[in-house]
Amino acid sequence: MKGGVTEDTLEVSHCLHGIQWQEDAQHHATPPSEKVRDSSSPSEPYPRQPSSGTECYSQSGQHLRKTTPPQSTNQDWAGTGAHEISDPSCSPVGHNHHPGLNHEEARVVLRPQYERMATRTVLIANLAEGTTHADITAVVRGGQLLDIYLRSHDRSAQVSFLCGADARKFFDHARRYDLYIKQKRVDIRWSDRQFTLTGYIANKVAKGATRNLVIRRCDHNVTEKVVRDDLEHIHNLVITQVRFEGGSCYISTNSVNNALFARTCMMSRAKYKGSKIDWGIDECAQPLEEQRIRPSSTQGHPQKHAINPMANRFELLNLDGEDDDGTASDTHPRSSLDVGP
Repeated sequence: MKGGVTEDTLEVSHCLHGIQWQEDAQHHATPPSEKVRDSSSPSEPYPRQPSSGTECYSQSGQHLRKTTPPQSTNQDWAGTGAHEISDPSCSPVGHNHHPGLNHEEARVVLRPQYERMATRTVLIANLAEGTTHADITAVVRGGQLLDIYLRSHDRSAQVSFLCGADARKFFDHARRYDLYIKQKRVDIRWSDRQFTLTGYIANKVAKGATRNLVIRRCDHNVTEKVVRDDLEHIHNLVITQVRFEGGSCYISTNSVNNALFARTCMMSRAKYKGSKIDWGIDECAQPLEEQRIRPSSTQGHPQKHAINPMANRFELLNLDGEDDDGTASDTHPRSSLDVGP
């Protein structure tokens, strides 16, 4: 006790003074429009949030009141540099937002998906002697190919499509219209061993990889023999065709996997440094023929002449105006002679 005033009384007076200072500060900080607004009105758009701060206690442990220091609020006279909610820089989606897509879908780049395990390999048997990979790719249509494996010892070939649906369409088309390679009808059936598409090849195919290559701005010293010699060391790589057109070199191979190795090898050689090696179009991806014209079964047989139904059937029996020898009487020379008186 000091001067008749206890320490508890001094603490209570100090807390009350802080409360009065807080109320005065809030009174001056509130705009006129807020003063007339009733806090209990249901039309208030922003409900009052519970304040946070420190609590004041006396030495005896008695709770007096919760006090909160004054907080700064945005006023109508605030600086013009403040951002509003509609500012694009505050949007969680950003400037590249697309209508109908959320933030995550807008960032994802969609790529085609391919089946790893599918019925995509057909077996072509009963091939003619000397059939090559180029002969097979010249007749196979309907979808992009992954691999062509030719077995000369049993005259058969395994053709693997990228999509199982394309393989099914080609299989049904060949069964319906027959398949001819080098002017010989071949047999087609599903292979016992199906091609498994790995994730590495699927990713490359999704980016545009095929079994064909194109060398843009090809050097004039590069010839077909040079290309074949440069790629001869790649195992199981078969170059079916090499042609030059418009300053570019078009290379056709038997496999997408082998074409990946060939492209990497050529990009590491100095003679191809000034060229751009792209992926070529697979000619086997062309659509199937809607209808194949079969040879007519009547070829080589004599055609019958149509009989006129209005012709007279007894015309052959008409002998009028003819002699026994079949000569007309008006053309027969006269046998009589004019005798004078």
